Amino acid sequence: MRGKYVVRVIKYAILQLVVAIFIILWLTPLYAMLVGGFKPNMEAASAPILLPPSQFSTEAYYFDWFGFGTLIGLEFPMIRQLIITVPVALASVIFGSMVLTSFICKWKGDPGLVMLAFQ
Repeated sequence: MRGKYVVRVIKYAILQLVVAIFIILWLTPLYAMLVGGFKPNMEAASAPILLPPSQFSTEAYYFDWFGFGTLIGLEFPMIRQLIITVPVALASVIFGSMVLTSFICKWKGDPGLVMLAFQ
């Protein structure tokens, strides 16, 4: 009995270690992106990517959002994208739930069951 417990604990520990490794591998690019965004331009080009900035700067995000010179920033394209994306997502959720309701009614043959699900 004790041997099975030890094997289960070892399997669980190995699983947790593998999950931790995958989480670190998944979060490393996100960390590098955020740290790189807060570095000044010269430091971002010359320093290793995973080192934190020696001097905190938001100029990269400022230039991305508002643009630089004749280059357009992300402010107006992002607003246009939100104007398109939000209504499409809402319509997709509404119509998808309507289709799901009709499938459940036809599959179960009992519309009362669907009403119970939405209460």
